[in-house]
Amino acid sequence: ITIVVFCYRGEEEILPMSLGRAHAALPEAQIHLFDDDKDPLRPDTVAMLKERTGCTYQTTTFDRQRNLNGKECVVGELSCMLQAMDEDANKDGYVLKMDPDTFILRPNLFLDAIEQGAKWVSHNSMKGHFAGMFYAIHRDILEVVYNNAQVMTLPEHCAEDETIGALCYIAAAQGTYSWTDVEKGDGAHK
Repeated sequence: ITIVVFCYRGEEEILPMSLGRAHAALPEAQIHLFDDDKDPLRPDTVAMLKERTGCTYQTTTFDRQRNLNGKECVVGELSCMLQAMDEDANKDGYVLKMDPDTFILRPNLFLDAIEQGAKWVSHNSMKGHFAGMFYAIHRDILEVVYNNAQVMTLPEHCAEDETIGALCYIAAAQGTYSWTDVEKGDGAHK
């Protein structure tokens, strides 16, 4: 499992707790912090996070449209996820994207879904799409989603989480991938 977090300076206070909890909940997962180069974390915060969690850190230059919106952001995030997996030599596993203010409290729900064969996992959302707090995608489906995101016309201010979720639904509708809703706990669906 590779964990990715996209952040900016305004989230410095919460990151030690959320990354610390992620590290404790999934100690074998490598955490990758992708910071906004327009408003980056302070160097002392980065050093402390690296020391406490062993996370890797880099800044990104893609346009985030203030809150992770737009095609450039969607493609940029997906590219970072694949890069992080490559750095971890994670060729047949999962990337878990979490928000800086997300706390992983029950990792067994996520791990059970993976064990049942889910190729992507998300917490429940009122809209029926992914929400930014947490989602995980298997490498196979991530590559399909990334390739599709590069070539598709997307709305100008599309939300990254809903867009990535919709692209996963498209891949699942092709009948190649299984998925599950962790919140419902009803097992994998085809």
